[in-house]
Amino acid sequence: MLVLVFHTLPSILIAPIAGVLVDRLDRRLVMIVSDSCSALATVCMALLFVADQLMPWHIYTYTLLTATCGVFQWLAYSAAVAALVPARHLSRANGLVELASAVAGVLAPLAAGFLVGLIGLEGIILIDFISFLLATGALLLVRFPRVRSEAVQPTLLRFWRDFQEGWRYMAARRGLLALVAFNALIGVIAVSEALITPLVLSFADEQALGMVLGAGGLGMLLGSGLISLWGGPKRLVIGAVAFECVAGASTVLAGLRPSLPLVMMAVFMLHFTYPIIGACNQTLWQRKTPPALHGRVFAVRRMLSYAALPLTFLLAGPLVDHTLEPSMQMGGIFADSAGKGLGWGVDGALGC
Repeated sequence: MLVLVFHTLPSILIAPIAGVLVDRLDRRLVMIVSDSCSALATVCMALLFVADQLMPWHIYTYTLLTATCGVFQWLAYSAAVAALVPARHLSRANGLVELASAVAGVLAPLAAGFLVGLIGLEGIILIDFISFLLATGALLLVRFPRVRSEAVQPTLLRFWRDFQEGWRYMAARRGLLALVAFNALIGVIAVSEALITPLVLSFADEQALGMVLGAGGLGMLLGSGLISLWGGPKRLVIGAVAFECVAGASTVLAGLRPSLPLVMMAVFMLHFTYPIIGACNQTLWQRKTPPALHGRVFAVRRMLSYAALPLTFLLAGPLVDHTLEPSMQMGGIFADSAGKGLGWGVDGALGC
């Protein structure tokens, strides 16, 4: 859970600064620098691993650094997509972005397992570095439209005023505020996905967990493929909310019974909705925000959406281990009601 906390903190603490810089600087340069820092951090971690010097605090530091780079990259990338793609094609473009992420998420672990045995960790580091060069080359070849910004001295007060400008734009539009509040609430609820792994391992083995994760990857591939071809509904808010409801129902379904087919189906549906929800949300924000304010408004959106997640991540594990699970075991307050309904046996263990 601590890794998740360190992964989330930059979205809250760094996003205001990153949003202002993304609107003031060349967005292509921001992405190149962010990628470079992430690549350097990855190489350092790999060298520590090879030297057998890797320690937990290295992992936390690495997570914090790469998450910080990720905030800058995401803000610059989101603004760049809106600048490069006509508004009528934004939904499909964001669907293709989701498809690329899904393909990487499915193929990367499979390729890593094969390549480790074939070329070793050193070869993987070399491939990672080559991929960084290819990504940077692609950025250099694309011509980015320049966004006009005032030539002002970058003082701390100016940073604060620029950030406030993004906040004021969003605060003046109740629909955007309602959407970010809804996404923040859904984000807190979605932390339950982190419990899928211990849930499956509580009644099945590692092979079954692999099948569940594979079902999730397949769901993301199909969902992102659908949104990239379909382009999404005309009313993006309705589409996002409808698929969020499907995601919520899938989460509930996963916890109903200790059944592998049931959990696989639930995880498949849950991950199927993610790219569709993400594309609808992203397109909506890109269309409703002026290009010169993309960085700042997206930063406020990200900061508010992630605000409650660190506390949720810290509380989720202890809450499940020390409160919810014991309450449904034999002798617990819910043992004779929810405990039986959710598959707990009389001896306090999950019954299949």
